[in-house]
Amino acid sequence: MTENDHTPTPFPDLWRAGRNEWWRFALSVVLIVASYGAAVSGLVLALLAVAPEAVAYIGNGDAAGHAAWRRLSDRDALLSLAAILVANGSVLPITVLLVRLLHKRRARTLLTAAPRFRTAHFIASFAVAFGLSLATLPLFYLTTPERIAVSFDPARFALFLPFVLILVPFQVAGEEVFFRGYVLQSVSRFTSSFAVRLTFVSILFAVLHFANTEVGAGGLWAMAEYVVIAFYLTYLALRGVGLEHALGLHMATNLFTTTVLGYSPTSLPASTVFFIEGFEPRLSLASTVAICAAHYLIAFRLLRARSAAASP
Repeated sequence: MTENDHTPTPFPDLWRAGRNEWWRFALSVVLIVASYGAAVSGLVLALLAVAPEAVAYIGNGDAAGHAAWRRLSDRDALLSLAAILVANGSVLPITVLLVRLLHKRRARTLLTAAPRFRTAHFIASFAVAFGLSLATLPLFYLTTPERIAVSFDPARFALFLPFVLILVPFQVAGEEVFFRGYVLQSVSRFTSSFAVRLTFVSILFAVLHFANTEVGAGGLWAMAEYVVIAFYLTYLALRGVGLEHALGLHMATNLFTTTVLGYSPTSLPASTVFFIEGFEPRLSLASTVAICAAHYLIAFRLLRARSAAASP
């Protein structure tokens, strides 16, 4: 027996659990995009009123590097990160609300096809991904020793950490629930092709991240990295029972880059223990490919095998 035997409806097809006329999907997407735009505009206006230097830093795309970020006051530096995370996570509440009100189905259908969210799978995926990310530290040090340095600032790190631990999960949950949850299920409403589902959601996710600062610095190599992670996260959602594995990997990756190893330029400027001055796109792409491959073998395949073996 496999874990899918417990869930007659595969995760991508949970659109069947509610009202699924085409216009409901179209209206939801319009409302989600409009709400996201309103959230971003509101955050920018609020920041302009209380922290104009933070807005200037974000608008500059971190082009001035880590030194410019360190010159920001603690408040402005924290607000710049919080604004980015809240903006990206703002799609979470509106997506959940529209699924409940417009599609008339449970919010849980955006997370998993199992009777309940499989916390153990999420934790295992997170732990493996975070551990693999830690394992890349020697690689970065050996290949770019002149760029990596200890950047630990106890006071600023302590200030950032509570906000990072709250807002990064919010941001990741927003992106995963929207892209690998709602968009994937919406596409599945109109096609049963695995390839089309995988490609459409992955490319959409990657392209919308091409505006990130890293792409400006890394060009095609940075684009390729976003494509790789997008395809792997979507594959996890398609082949799994829900978003547990994708959420774990995505959250581990973002928490790693906002607490352990930061780099410049970055779209998530935070106080970290180590820092790399100058984004090396080829090395970053290679480490991402290696992490995804190892995560698949350790976390995804192994957990599925153990779940199957434990089933009566």
